[in-house]
Amino acid sequence: MTGSVLCVKAHMVDKSELPRNYPFKGYYKVTGVAKGQSLIADSIAKVRSIILQKYGIDIAQDYLTHIDFAQSYGVDGPSTGVTMAILLCSLIEGKPVRQDVAVTGEIKLGVGDTIQVTAVGEVYEKIKAAEAWGFKKSGYSHEKL
Repeated sequence: MTGSVLCVKAHMVDKSELPRNYPFKGYYKVTGVAKGQSLIADSIAKVRSIILQKYGIDIAQDYLTHIDFAQSYGVDGPSTGVTMAILLCSLIEGKPVRQDVAVTGEIKLGVGDTIQVTAVGEVYEKIKAAEAWGFKKSGYSHEKL
């Protein structure tokens, strides 16, 4: 088993900022993921729910939202959830994401307003891969977002 470090990029445009005749009512797409994998599909759906819960924004209806796992060859696990959530929170809040921290973690909707980050597999391998790429810190936790 080996861990991988992936470059992830996201872009969001509020649909109210677009011309009235723009053909999309809303859009949410994640590219660079394995096709037909239910774990990543579940993670993508959870991110939408978490952003709705945290900000009252539906990223698939109110925005044109695109997350891209650049140069990947089929991301297929739930441990991408925290990364996607952090990217979108960064864009919504206008706060840049630190580029020297690698993150991993699965997100789950908790009871009430809580959002949980749960344990993921292959953490040792992921930490070693991050170190090999020069990351100084890792952002793994199983706490609340």
